[in-house]
Amino acid sequence: MALKLALCVVAASAAFIPNLREGHMQSPALRSPVSRSMAHRRSSTTPRYLTKQYRHTRLRSRHVLTFTERESGKKVVLIGTMHYNPSSIETVRKVVSEVAAKSSNLSLVVELCPERFKAMREIPRKSVLGQLFDNEMLAAFEAARDAGVDNIVLGDCTDAELSSRIAAVAKSTGSDILNPFQGGWQAILRDFERLGSSMTGKPAFQSKTKKDNSRRIIQLEDLFEASLLMGAPLALIRNFVVLAVKLPSFIKATALVGLSFMLRQTFLSNALAERPHDESHAVAATTMHEHMVTANHLMWDPFTIAVLVALSVTNLAMYTAFARVAAVALLLERDEILAASIRDCCRQAGNRTVVAVLGMAHCNGVARLLR
Repeated sequence: MALKLALCVVAASAAFIPNLREGHMQSPALRSPVSRSMAHRRSSTTPRYLTKQYRHTRLRSRHVLTFTERESGKKVVLIGTMHYNPSSIETVRKVVSEVAAKSSNLSLVVELCPERFKAMREIPRKSVLGQLFDNEMLAAFEAARDAGVDNIVLGDCTDAELSSRIAAVAKSTGSDILNPFQGGWQAILRDFERLGSSMTGKPAFQSKTKKDNSRRIIQLEDLFEASLLMGAPLALIRNFVVLAVKLPSFIKATALVGLSFMLRQTFLSNALAERPHDESHAVAATTMHEHMVTANHLMWDPFTIAVLVALSVTNLAMYTAFARVAAVALLLERDEILAASIRDCCRQAGNRTVVAVLGMAHCNGVARLLR
């Protein structure tokens, strides 16, 4: 029932989301015009987004990072996306076709595994589900295929591997929380420090060249681009539905964290309502800190205080585990997997340019590992 309701909401949202066109967006490194000979070789059936007029549009996207891979010296173009966002889908189509038109030897890396790619390809593109769950990865694949790109790499880990890592990190976090004096808490802090360095694009290695390795990163303000915000509601609904189908255990863990918080708040509200206190010290507090400040006026019994503390500690532990799983299993480890896939493409002798389509949260971390 919930899935049907979500699909109805997606359909309604899709009807009101305009077909976002971003003809003004392109990475500064992709501005040189396409040669006439390359344009002449396109057949009459070439899609509109590969036509000469389209390719000459200056696409300036703040979500595209262009740099030189450290080891091979090959050019890498990272396209950061908000998954299932119509604006990101259009940007991917444009940038992939632009680069393919100007590079005689191109590889494409997408943030997919074979299983996910097969599942997406099995849904007819013109069907209702195909239109509702249109996404940037298939858009990149189609744009590259139409441009004659043969080397398309599925660079992500499988869902089974991801689920296994999520369980392992959650188990490790529980052990670390229970061992604060054996380095457990320090290990958790180190992972969050690694996440900070990854998200801010802090260099993992010192580059010897400054000319070819731009240090530009995707900034927080880049997420507030108008076209991206317009498509955000639809993207969020699509992501939730897909995540519920693909990783139900992650959704269950999210629900458990929310339930734990609601349980603590409910217990707290009942304790405040039932315990007598001085009217001159009326309590309207809703947070743990505010309740501790007014504890002298509540006259709680030891059992109530013990339960409240236990619930608060449990909440904190669950929040920590949830955050660490997201930081390590979903971001940091997958950054390394995606960077390795891109590096392998760069090492191939024939490749001059590698284009990678990634979630925006991965871009700075992957660029940090490759620059």
